[in-house]
Amino acid sequence: MFRPCPRFLSTAVLALVGLHCALPAAAAEPAALHPPATRAWLNQADYLRDWLARDGFELGARVHLRVYKESRELEVHLLRDGRYRHFRSFRICALSGELGPKLREGDLQAPEGVYRVTPAQMNPRSEYHLAFDLGFPNARDRSVGATGSNIMIHGGCASVGCFAITDYYMEQLWVLVEAAFENGQDAVDVQVFPFRMTPDNLARHARSPHRDFWAMLEPLDRYFDDHGFSPRIDLRGGVYRVADTDEGPVAPAAGLTAP
Repeated sequence: MFRPCPRFLSTAVLALVGLHCALPAAAAEPAALHPPATRAWLNQADYLRDWLARDGFELGARVHLRVYKESRELEVHLLRDGRYRHFRSFRICALSGELGPKLREGDLQAPEGVYRVTPAQMNPRSEYHLAFDLGFPNARDRSVGATGSNIMIHGGCASVGCFAITDYYMEQLWVLVEAAFENGQDAVDVQVFPFRMTPDNLARHARSPHRDFWAMLEPLDRYFDDHGFSPRIDLRGGVYRVADTDEGPVAPAAGLTAP
């Protein structure tokens, strides 16, 4: 018995990309009803399959995302042989604000911290081609009174607090993430850092008013580098802490112990 097909694909696209799944009646609509998401599969699926195969991955592998604001990089990591491994990096075309967390609605800041994207947060009708809502504010953000909404990774090349990676690369990211969801992943973790959390970079920013916040993020970055998957995170007290557990990458990734 097949799983339900990805929500946004037409029968023609399913046949083209070779997904073996059951198409619900509600999804059996003309492709024109969902053109950006459908075009993403038409434009990118075959290309991604070939590229993934060359690097030892498969379309549908679990996805983990890391963002580094200073260097404007969005890294895509895919699960292989029990750990997440780097597949490719997308250049962030537009990113507003400065280094540091988002604190209030309208400050034009892109957030920093740990976020999760579920299938319900995917937007195939975005005015920026395609988009994922990061789920800002998370539990830690709310605990310090941060406000805001609709913080996205999206297409295009304009930002008022979001991460814009152009339509072309957003299509690739969309296909990778939706294929992972279709294959059983329940949520994709997105870790957003101000910069690569090296001792030199932390020392370079030692006088920043955000230095204590960044000191909380550094162990999360280091843990992923060392283990190849995200730690479980304890957010009690509004502080990111690596929980004392080691469940591996098939556990709920970056499972926050506070909602």
